This record gives sequence, structure tokens and C-alpha cells, in this order.
Amino acid sequence: MQGASARKAETALRPAVAADSYRVAELLDGKERAVVRRVRDFMEIEVAPVIEDYWALDRFSFEIIPGPRDSWNCGEEV
Repeated sequence: MQGASARKAETALRPAVAADSYRVAELLDGKERAVVRRVRDFMEIEVAPVIEDYWALDRFSFEIIPGPRDSWNCGEEV
């Protein structure tokens, strides 16, 4: 599987996803939006490029789980 820098470069070429159909982000303050951005960045950079491989192999992506835990403490901010 690719390293984080290779995944980040590949992800930079993808168009942004308009996933906030209900416009919930408008209800969030700046700190909450920062959490959403970090989660979205993690999902786009670390998860999206490899998740189909796990699906095809019928495996759970245990290797991905430590990423958010080690990068930032989301439980404190959410």
C-alpha cells in the first residue's frame, strides 16, 4: 500500500466532494468546522485510496484505525 505522501499527492488531484447536502456546516462554529476538515482530510488521504482493496479482500482495515487517534484527539473536541 502507498505511503501517506503519495496518497496526499494523488488525492490533491481529485475534485472536492460536496457532501453537505443538508448544509449542516453552516450551523457549526470555526472550531467544529476545523474538526470536520481534519476528519475529511484523513478520509480522503488515508482511507479513500485503500478502502476498496480491503473490501475486495473481505478484510477490516485495522491498520487505518490508529491514524485519527495518533494524529489528533477528536474525542476532546467533538
